[in-house]
Order: sequence, then C-alpha cells, then structure tokens
Amino acid sequence: MAPIKISLVTVGHMPPDLSLASVRAWRSSAFELVGAPETYAISQDSDGPGWEYSDAAIEELLPMEFEGEFLFAITNVPLTDNYYGRRLSGNRAVVTLHEVADIMRAANIPLENAILRLLYSATLVYRRFKKALPATAVNIPFTHDETRGCLFDMTGFKADLAVSCDRPVICADCVSQLQNQQVPFEVVDAVQKELRRIKKPLYYRMIEWVQRHPVTALVLSAGTALTLGIIGSLVASYIYAALSAVPAKP
Repeated sequence: MAPIKISLVTVGHMPPDLSLASVRAWRSSAFELVGAPETYAISQDSDGPGWEYSDAAIEELLPMEFEGEFLFAITNVPLTDNYYGRRLSGNRAVVTLHEVADIMRAANIPLENAILRLLYSATLVYRRFKKALPATAVNIPFTHDETRGCLFDMTGFKADLAVSCDRPVICADCVSQLQNQQVPFEVVDAVQKELRRIKKPLYYRMIEWVQRHPVTALVLSAGTALTLGIIGSLVASYIYAALSAVPAKP
C-alpha cells in the first residue's frame, strides 16, 4: 500500500538541538514527507488563561491548502489543556516541544525521536479513521491510559512520553483495534519493524547497559584490559626479537 503523504511545517522558533533534516531524511513505508520546508511565524499572542494557544489560534496560523494528505505542524508553544499534540480541522495536526524537549533531554533521547513517534501515530490514526484526522475536540477514544511504550499511550503525564520515544511499539490491544478498523496487517507489521530504529544513541544505550549489568561490565572491562596487556607484551617481545636478529654494523 502506498505511503501516506504528509506536509511537515514548523510554527515559530524551534529548539536549536532539533534536527529537522534528520526527520526529513527518515525513510518509512508508512508515510512520506512531501513539499519544501515551510516555517510560519507566530504573529499573535496566546489566547488562553495559562498562556497557551487555543486550537482556533493555531488554526489561524496554518495554511488550509497543502501538498500532503494531511498537515503536521511542529511548534514550541503551549497548547490547549497542556497537550503535546492536537488534531485540528481540515486534516491538520500540531505537536509542541514545550516541556517535551526538556523531558527528552533528561532521558537522553533526541528530540527527533519524539517527532518521528508522533508522525507514526498520526499516520495510523489517519488510516484507522478512513483517511481523516478527527479533531481532538471531538474526543474520539483510541488511546489507553496505561503507559506501555505504545504509540497510543495516553501519556496523561507528559514525562511518560519518554517511554514511547525509545524503541516504541504498538501493543497487542492496539494491533487488534487497528485490524478491526481495516488497517492492513502489512502496514502494522511494517510500522512495528520501523519503530525499532527509533532509539537512543549508542553511547547512552551502552551507559544504560552498564548500569543494569555492573558486575558483567566490570568483568568485561578487566578481561579487555588483561587481553590488551598480553597482546601488547607479545607485540613488544616480537619487535625486540626482530631487532635483536639484525646484525650490527661493523
């Protein structure tokens, strides 16, 4: 089945450690980012009591026409009810890095992981609702309150988002629901495999492994040091023997 075409845009200032080039370079059989990069200015102040931007305010900042099948906007300002993502009218969605960026940094997770995780969940929502993004205000349930590291974790506590931004999955219950809503098995299976690539950098994975297996790490470290010492000694002996065999000049 052909990938869903998505128009990716940004609204306002982006964090300096967000690499949208990495996001655009991501290859997926489920979605394809189309169109040139576009940035829209935040030309008005927030309209919510907690300095947040309402759905209506964000909608005014976004275009109604776009190349993709739906529009995926990234911003860095608070949204209604302190959500990290809102689905708007006209097959448009917005996600914010407000607070999310700090959560990702604290967990040593690249900000790009959060964007990719949300792109995958938006793509599957679009498919399961017959190529439409139902507005968040409509309140159609398709998430679960329990945090499972799944694309459809409700994450009522924003900090829980970190769990599904490092090797996220689609849990068994959600797989069943997707199939019941006529999302092809091949699409779900392909997404499951691709999600394994959304993970922390190797350096932080190694640190976590050492923290979980300190004794094994110590034994491996000692064994490596001993092995390198033996190899170094053998090499030195070989070089000394080779030099000793060279006849001295008269």
